[in-house]
Amino acid sequence: MRSCRTCHNMAERLRKAKRRSKAERQAVARFTVKLKNAADDVRLRRLCLDMIKNFGGVEGLTEAWV
Repeated sequence: MRSCRTCHNMAERLRKAKRRSKAERQAVARFTVKLKNAADDVRLRRLCLDMIKNFGGVEGLTEAWV
């Protein structure tokens, strides 16, 4: 191995966090496109509720959005 177990574990945690962050950015981008294309109020509300659920609440959604 090139690095000790502690260093390897830290590098893996950082790599996974970066992947999660990228996935969240992509999810927010898909969400904004769906919002833009929403034809009516009912669909818009449903999309917002789904995203709040997916991101673990309003706080999670706002953190991902920012």
